Amino acid sequence: MALIVRNFSRKIYLAQIFRVYHSGAFTDLTITCAGENFKVHKVVVCTQSPFFNTACSGPWKESQNATVDLAEDDIEVVRRMVEFFYRADYTDFKDEKFTRHAQVFAIAIKYDIEMLSARAIDKYCEAALKYWDPSAFLRSIHTVYLHTPEQMRGLRIRVIDQARRHYESFDDPSKWPGIKHLWRETCVQVLPR
Repeated sequence: MALIVRNFSRKIYLAQIFRVYHSGAFTDLTITCAGENFKVHKVVVCTQSPFFNTACSGPWKESQNATVDLAEDDIEVVRRMVEFFYRADYTDFKDEKFTRHAQVFAIAIKYDIEMLSARAIDKYCEAALKYWDPSAFLRSIHTVYLHTPEQMRGLRIRVIDQARRHYESFDDPSKWPGIKHLWRETCVQVLPR
């Protein structure tokens, strides 16, 4: 019973926090990306991301202007990141689920948002269970291997697991330009020794 009450209380709390975000009340930081402004709360964002904490507390222009510009990042991925700050989850993507969750993982690593990286891995694996598509999976390998540091193995391990599980569903990987070398690296880890 206590667990049910705790989960219910957590959901209510997160819903209230998300409502405050949508109201725009008490915001003290703006995250900008692709011409869009996300009015957020430092106490929410900086406690989840050492990157944002440093940007907002050091002698940087971001701290003085209370604005962090993420010009190099994908707006849809930034939108999911901001949503995650307030909901401890993010809305699923309609298409290219593997690649999009890999992009969320990459942004979580980039801005050191540990819980978001874990959630992105979970969603990547959920997509493999619910929406398996060999072509979409193969397209995501580029993002997984080229946009995340090699030492951050969390998602790479899941890619290898999925490749092992669904190996029979792949067509000839040589017809996938741009990922042939990445596919080879994945296969080396997948094939029996």
